[in-house]
Amino acid sequence: MMAGRSQTLFGRRLVSHTYARTVLAPNVRQTRSDVCCAPATASLATAAATGSRSSDSAGTAQTITIPARSSSVKDTASLFGIRTVDVLKHMIKLGEEPHSVDQRLTSDMVELLGMQIGVSVIVTEEQEDLLARNNVDELPWSIRRPIVSVMGHVDHGKTTLLDTLRKTNVVDGEAGGITQHISSFEVDLGKGKQVVFLDTPGHQAFSAMRQRGANVTDVIILMVSATEGCRPQTLEVAKLAETSGVPVVVAINKCDLPDADPEMVKTDLLENGVILEEFGGEIQYVEVSAVTGNGLSELVDAVLLQSEMLELKGQEEAPAEGVVIELKRDKGFGTISNVIVRNGTLQKGDFFVCGQEYGRVRTLLDHNGKQVDRAPPSSPVSVVGLKGQPDVGQDLIVVKDEGTAKTVVQRRKWVKEARQARLARVSSQEEGLSVPLVVRCDVAGTVEAVVQQLKTLSNDSVNVKVLSAGVGPPSESDVELAESAGASIVCFSVRAPGKVARAARVAQVEVFEQKVIYHLIDEVKAKILHSLPAVEKEVSQGRAVVSQMFSIKRGHKQVPVAGCKVIDGSIRTKHKIKVIRGEDVIQEGLSIAELRVFKDIVQEVHNGMECGIDLGKIKDDSFELIEGDEIHAVINEASTPTAVDVWGY
Repeated sequence: MMAGRSQTLFGRRLVSHTYARTVLAPNVRQTRSDVCCAPATASLATAAATGSRSSDSAGTAQTITIPARSSSVKDTASLFGIRTVDVLKHMIKLGEEPHSVDQRLTSDMVELLGMQIGVSVIVTEEQEDLLARNNVDELPWSIRRPIVSVMGHVDHGKTTLLDTLRKTNVVDGEAGGITQHISSFEVDLGKGKQVVFLDTPGHQAFSAMRQRGANVTDVIILMVSATEGCRPQTLEVAKLAETSGVPVVVAINKCDLPDADPEMVKTDLLENGVILEEFGGEIQYVEVSAVTGNGLSELVDAVLLQSEMLELKGQEEAPAEGVVIELKRDKGFGTISNVIVRNGTLQKGDFFVCGQEYGRVRTLLDHNGKQVDRAPPSSPVSVVGLKGQPDVGQDLIVVKDEGTAKTVVQRRKWVKEARQARLARVSSQEEGLSVPLVVRCDVAGTVEAVVQQLKTLSNDSVNVKVLSAGVGPPSESDVELAESAGASIVCFSVRAPGKVARAARVAQVEVFEQKVIYHLIDEVKAKILHSLPAVEKEVSQGRAVVSQMFSIKRGHKQVPVAGCKVIDGSIRTKHKIKVIRGEDVIQEGLSIAELRVFKDIVQEVHNGMECGIDLGKIKDDSFELIEGDEIHAVINEASTPTAVDVWGY
């Protein structure tokens, strides 16, 4: 632990804010609800000897300082001021198996118990910053290559543009013709100018991947089709750039087509708050054709100009810091992480932490798949050597040795477990149809996108639960999990091996396999609709208009009868009746007492026929039919719910 701690994440704050942000919990931001107590004020010297308590001026929040040595369960209970049995209960919630009240607890475990109880724990032992970045600012800085993300709506030409720049053809190999991963590569523009490009998906399901692209980029090229103008993902990218503070260069693409209208695009952008230089704004734009190459040199010049204005610099001598933008599994290499090095130089043999995993760089591959020994700032590289599989978007941070890496990772896991335990205690009862799923994809970025899209299907009547999500084809253990939970297996761009497919058939586990995300979502929606109970729907059978009201004698009473003409379908005595006056339904659920054609009592009348309709006794005594009312004959039929019934679209 580090000396001089006060509170922050779940009741702790370290002197090194970088350490707190990037090592302990890189994905958790402090919120008012996370803060358990006020900054510590007790003497650390006293705490080092015996452990002590302090509280804020209001006397509500508490801080405990403890020495960096183990203490018994009994002593810990006394320190917190709670019963020993309560400490044992909290240990069980954290996944520990207490043996006795004299069991020794590490200072880390005492801190986790403090999170459970709502008390901030400070450890008094001094320890160096695990990132070993004390002297980084003193290292020299040098110009680095710009990192440029190409973003925009699906099928607006992002990948074609990059294919033209690097003289390759990626788009033909993409499922459904749309990008479904983040790809990164360097492009040599000549005259010593190099740019690192990120190609991000444009489909609505991949918003999280576009967010990751924006988080690591220096400049965004916003692709807009000259034939379509602003589309939903165009506006999303514009908003993303604004909130992240990343400068934008607009590329109006497809200007070679006969129906291209660049002026329409400019106006469309202006109406949506994207103000180009032509209209007094600061955003450059270039009219281009990704197919013919027209305007690309001007686009490159605009990007380079924007990059020079930013004065991008990095420190080649510093320990590397990067971001994982994509993950995939390889039979030979294991987990391969695609990383953008933001600062420092990543080298073979470096130990690093990434989320809750760590590793050592065994192999570095550049964007062409060639092995390299080092990757300076702004480099897109594939890293082989991860022990596990972290989440995409995590920071990759080089540490000094394996012991440090293990300590950091264990610490992060403890924090996550404590947070999950807290969330579990306040989780509410789930309602609606439960749809458990096991998700398997080709790369980690699409895992994130598919899971996110599946969760959008949850509402008051449907509860989509992803039991497991990962990279690579499903295994027999996935089938066992799905069988035990009554789940289906969702495969995106991967196929179940023959042995696994046979096991799934035997276990009657449904397996969905698709290469295009919206087809996959449609299959899952169809499964949900088939699983939902049938709904009763009102089906119209016929309509008649009241042309005259008269009465007939029945027994000793005069009974009102509506003289009508059937204008659509047919009306039978067994049908239920709705009465519509103008645009309002004024009565419904009525029954036909008698149906006549002239003097004959009949069971059914058809379109074009005139008839008399007696609705019998109506509970509302004030209700009377009048000329012009429409009588609708309906029946209720049980049917499978539709997507509109469940999701409204």
